[in-house]
Amino acid sequence: MSQWLIQWLCDVYSPLLYFILRYFSAPAGLMQLWCHYGYSLFIFIPASLLSIVPIEILRWVIAGVAGFMSATLLAVNVRDHIVNSG
Repeated sequence: MSQWLIQWLCDVYSPLLYFILRYFSAPAGLMQLWCHYGYSLFIFIPASLLSIVPIEILRWVIAGVAGFMSATLLAVNVRDHIVNSG
């Protein structure tokens, strides 16, 4: 189930972000955005391995930190495209 959600997010948000950036004349290709999403999701691999720990609050902290790191990587990369456009 979670794999389908992640796949849907990549399939829907990447083209949506591509068209938004294209509207604002920011130079970003769709393939480049998909690569950014792939790199940003990498942090969930070690996070899932660390989730073996049987402490529930620690699992939530790990998931929150991984989500924050993933979103930060995407935001920095998209910001670079916007800054370079004008």
